[in-house]
This record gives sequence, C-alpha cells and structure tokens, in this order.
Amino acid sequence: MEMTGPQAQRNAPSVPSALRREPRPRDAVQSLERGLLVIRCFAGSGNLTLAQIAERSSLPRSTAGRIADTLVGAGYLLLEGRRYALAPSVLWLGHTHRRKVSVADLCKRPLESVSRTLGTSASVGVLLDTKVEYLSRVGMMHEVSPRVVQGARLPPLKTSIGHLLLAYAPENRVDAVLKSRGYAIDAGKNLKVELEVVRGRGWSYLENVIEMGICAIAVPVLNEEGRVVAAVNASSSTSLRSRLPLVVQTLQEASRDIATRLRDWSPETPIRAYT
Repeated sequence: MEMTGPQAQRNAPSVPSALRREPRPRDAVQSLERGLLVIRCFAGSGNLTLAQIAERSSLPRSTAGRIADTLVGAGYLLLEGRRYALAPSVLWLGHTHRRKVSVADLCKRPLESVSRTLGTSASVGVLLDTKVEYLSRVGMMHEVSPRVVQGARLPPLKTSIGHLLLAYAPENRVDAVLKSRGYAIDAGKNLKVELEVVRGRGWSYLENVIEMGICAIAVPVLNEEGRVVAAVNASSSTSLRSRLPLVVQTLQEASRDIATRLRDWSPETPIRAYT
C-alpha cells in the first residue's frame, strides 16, 4: 500500500547535498541562467540539433532556439547547417579557470620547444567574433611584429593563425569576417578558394602580410572530437619556405602536445609549476 503524508516523507530517499538546488536569488537573471544551461547541454557531445538542445535543457524549442542563436551571435556557439557546437571561446574559457591555470601556462612548454627547434617565435590563437586572439606567445621579440603579443586581437586575414582557422570555420563565420573587413564579392570568392587550399593541405603560410619581412606558418589544434579549436604558428623575420617540411612537422608535434595537455588536465593535476 502506498504511504502518504509524514510517514512517506520520512521514508523518502535523501537527495545528496551536492545535487540539491539552492533557492534562486530574487535578483537572478533568468536569461543568463538559461544561456548557461544551453552551454552545459554540450557536455560529452560534439554538436547538437535544436531539438536535442531543447530536450536536454527542458526548455521550449522556441526559447532554446532564441538562446542558441544569441550565443551564436555572441561567439559562444557555432552554427553549421542545422547543428550547433561550442565555439573556442567557451572551450578555452573552461580551461583558464581550472585552478587559475591560464592557457598560456598550458601552452608554454610546447611553444618553447617550437621556438628552440626553429629559432622562431611561436604562438597559439583562437578565432573570437571577427578577430584572432593570441592566447600565448613565446620567442624573440625581434622575430615578430610588435603588435603580435599575448592577448592581442588582430584581423584574421592578416595572420597565418587567422587564415588557418577561417579555412575550417563554417561559411557564415567566414562571411562575417569578410563583411567586417569590407571585402567585395569577387575578392571574397578568391579568398574562399585560398582557404579551401589551406584546409586541403592542413597548414597556412603567409609572408609580408602583417608586416614586411614577417613570415608565418600555422597548423590546427584539435579537440577530442577532431574539431579545430585553435591554431599554433611559428613566425620569423626570415623566410621559412626552405624549411617548410621541418616547420610543419614541428608545429604538428606541438599541436598534439597542446591538445593532450588540455585533454588530460584536471584540477587535481595543475600545471602551473612550469610557468
């Protein structure tokens, strides 16, 4: 017989304190809560349809759609066809706040290895909105433009990292960058052809673009799902063409090292020791 009243309450299984939901503050912002809820839906998933987001978040489909589209516009989600995926700004944000270890901390050793092997500067960057943000950089100051420093945001079309990331970005993201730079339709078509070449070979090469005499090569950094979330490059004040195979191989090794450090890193294994 089913028990009711006080007896049922006494016999009901207790809820672990870590899973109990605290009362909402009176000044809580519901739209922010829902935005974070949508982001958390992607845990363990590379990409989701709107229907999957609505199901996982228990939000009405129309509400989930408005929130997802807002996050796309803010640069926290990517829209590829009918599927949404986390943008690099979310993936890297999560890493920077584990035990106060920054992305620069994680990338320092692999970048130092690139710099020592090639005698160049080395950087890691991501595509945020319509700019490339340099998350980490090591090497000789005279080897790169003074504008290329950790934390700098530069136009993607001026950098090897930007070209590489645009080559793997959804077309609507590429169009947004082209529009922000005032590209004509024909010029945009020519650039998209160049980006297809970059994607096909897996690395980008720019010379005398960001500044006369500066040469740079970039390769992608992949997450566990095989998605491009960042790029690592080598920059030099001398041409790298004659050493192209060595440069690409060295950067690919650094890329795999960075990806492994991000994947294996947890709050219990901080890496701040080698800053």
